[in-house]
Amino acid sequence: MKYTDSLGMKISQFSLGTVQLGLSYGVANDSGKPSREQAHELLRCAVEGGVNSIDTAAAYGDSEEVIGSFLEDCPETERLLITTKIADFDHSSEQALERSIREKTAECKRRLGLPQIPILMLHHSKDFTENPEGVLRVLEALRAEGEVRRIGISLYEEDDFAQVAASSFDAVQIPQNIFDWRLITSGKLSALTEAKKIIFVRSVFLQGLVFKTPDTLSETMTFCAPALQKFRAFCERYQMSPAALAASFVLSLPGVTSLVLGCETVEQVRQNLTLIEQTSTLSETQMGELRAAFEHTDPRVLDPRQWNA
Repeated sequence: MKYTDSLGMKISQFSLGTVQLGLSYGVANDSGKPSREQAHELLRCAVEGGVNSIDTAAAYGDSEEVIGSFLEDCPETERLLITTKIADFDHSSEQALERSIREKTAECKRRLGLPQIPILMLHHSKDFTENPEGVLRVLEALRAEGEVRRIGISLYEEDDFAQVAASSFDAVQIPQNIFDWRLITSGKLSALTEAKKIIFVRSVFLQGLVFKTPDTLSETMTFCAPALQKFRAFCERYQMSPAALAASFVLSLPGVTSLVLGCETVEQVRQNLTLIEQTSTLSETQMGELRAAFEHTDPRVLDPRQWNA
């Protein structure tokens, strides 16, 4: 396993995404939510393969409970970096806000069975932008008290990256994939990198879209065909699998710490363990070719919230 050292934390470049352990999720998910026994086997496979970063959230069904039950008998618990996310705070007053954040944090700790949350993130930026100073005050207090080790926020392309880069957040999670160059061309990714944030990247495979071919798209997603055709051509040209090209692209971006890759089967975990070892840094020429091909991709392709698959 390859690791990245960031803010005193040794983080595996493969972060196991666990939304699939609590919900049936993703356009390419054909197997559905795994059983508790299957989920434990999946988690065990990841940990034994060197993964020490696991991503979850209070909103991911019973994912936190599944992880917590696994950790009860896991000898590696102390070295695992569990990232979980909370949302929907009570902003009616400063007191209500603090109570809300503290209660939600305590609930996450209880479900995970952890004395300290390694990384606690805000799941939605709206909870931050409604009261930035108040939210950070509470999160900073939780960090100082040892309730959490690091604090962070999950962002979308439209959010204020400059504000986050200048804040006391330690970590961010962002969407980034080979089709989407908005964060790169806007300088938003560079702002996070220069601020030395831990940068987790989700949607590397765009919810499984990179594994599709134009002829397997549903009628409501045919607008994705041109991008997929170009992507498959680059796979052949660079002699890389779709997964290897998609992952190598993101890991070639300066500042990226780890890829959040969701899995619903043990075989997918094994494939991703192998994938990280197979990734390579793309050349400037290759990155330039990809930019020319995908910088102006149809916006509908970039946002799964607009899909109607």
